[in-house]
Amino acid sequence: MRWIIVLSVSVVVCGVRGVRATVEEGVSVTGQLTSLALTSLTWQRTPFSQPTTVLYDPAWLVQARSAVRTGEAWAAAAWSTVKTEADQWVDMASLSVMQKSVLPPSGSKHSYMSLDKYYWPCNKPPAGVADAPDPTCATGVSDNLVCCVHSCGVCGGSGCSDRPGGKPGCCLSNVVASGRKCNDVGPPCVMNSSQPTCNQTTGLPYVRHDGVTNPEMSLYDHDRLINMTTAVIALASAAFFGDAPEYGATAARLLRVWFIDEDSRMEPNLDFGHFIPGVANGSHGAVIDTHSWGELLDAEGMLRAAPSTTWTDAEHTALQAWFTEYLSWLQTSANGNLERESANNHGVWFDAQVLAVGRFVGDSSAVAAAVARAEGRVSLEIEPNGTFPAELARTKAWSYSNFALDAFFHVATLSDTEGTAQSLWTFTSSKGGSIRKAVDWQIQFLGEGAKPWPYPQIEPFGSNCTVSMVTQCVGSYYPILRRASEIWPASNGKPNPTYASKAAQVLANAASSPYNLLLPPQ
Repeated sequence: MRWIIVLSVSVVVCGVRGVRATVEEGVSVTGQLTSLALTSLTWQRTPFSQPTTVLYDPAWLVQARSAVRTGEAWAAAAWSTVKTEADQWVDMASLSVMQKSVLPPSGSKHSYMSLDKYYWPCNKPPAGVADAPDPTCATGVSDNLVCCVHSCGVCGGSGCSDRPGGKPGCCLSNVVASGRKCNDVGPPCVMNSSQPTCNQTTGLPYVRHDGVTNPEMSLYDHDRLINMTTAVIALASAAFFGDAPEYGATAARLLRVWFIDEDSRMEPNLDFGHFIPGVANGSHGAVIDTHSWGELLDAEGMLRAAPSTTWTDAEHTALQAWFTEYLSWLQTSANGNLERESANNHGVWFDAQVLAVGRFVGDSSAVAAAVARAEGRVSLEIEPNGTFPAELARTKAWSYSNFALDAFFHVATLSDTEGTAQSLWTFTSSKGGSIRKAVDWQIQFLGEGAKPWPYPQIEPFGSNCTVSMVTQCVGSYYPILRRASEIWPASNGKPNPTYASKAAQVLANAASSPYNLLLPPQ
């Protein structure tokens, strides 16, 4: 059965976020609605048209919409939350990459630009953080078997593939770099032999302080992209479930301005995303900025199916054309290729995005390639005890462990519809890792009788969040655990009570959660 996941990044439908412009790399905004391939450009809408989706069960969505309209108590409670979230976005102004004050290296404001958020001026480390790490990496490698940590500078140089274990194993070893484990967020590479020293006047080059977000991010496009994505998801779901034309009209306008209108559209690439002042004009980590675009495309599917929609078939076709170009960039650009090789949550989210976008534009070869990589991701990332070593080495280990798990749920869901020989849900790697073990390891820190989190988490892991919140919180586990109760049922075939009970414990006011409209009842 097709369904959805959430959070993250990730990743939701309906939406409001607690702090609109503060998003973690690991967050999944969810509310998936997209489509595999459209069979007709003159698709007829009726009051109960079934949306084209890849994560949610479209037939269930229609049933849930009917329940809202007939006033069933459970649906009314969830609809109230959906409407409340959408109300916070319905009057918003349009957002565009043209609104930034900085001109990208391309010379055009149509180019998306974002700061690699954990990078700070080398002469001004964030408050409460020790002096910036040694930019020369003089003490970055302990035994010559591993690459330098990313905090020493941008990935560069050569020779990483020749190191023991090659690129995938390079920075996953227990190497101490600048006093902490190597925690590179991308494919590890050997540093250049010499790095520039800090310019005390300009603060260049910027250096990495993992987990501490530089507020300079607001100068660029990242926050507008997140707010546009979150708003469209919230408004499209309200338009679909409540047949409220004002919500659909705003969602359509936001999509039109960001992706289609010539004067305001974003170019279909992330060439200048995650730029690092004094180091690089852009880096592969930028692909994480758009990890929730699968949900955005599903939202567009719900918007098309809303009875009173103003979103036209011609606009749908234009959006498909934009994402066709974007998918080509993901698969052929240098930064796209580097992100695909990332050995942590970034690589998994890359595949989740390729799967969702590939389905939306009907690129079966792109989908097949991502499906083929899925088992390898499990083998590389998940230990026999269910942990994600690459995430536990981070300063926000809980946030990123949750984010990685959400990414795997997305990939498993999207891969499950491809008729693979073995479902990713039941796959166990040769070393013993599996998605279910990852769930079982993380739930011991949730709900009643929860154990204290034993790894670094430099900022609180929130106790609750809305469906569309683009930042991790305990409530982010709700759709994951709801789905887990169905994927791995009890011996009697009913929903697994362990996962079902934990789901009810991690989200306040679960009875009115919008997920009750998105996911079939347990």
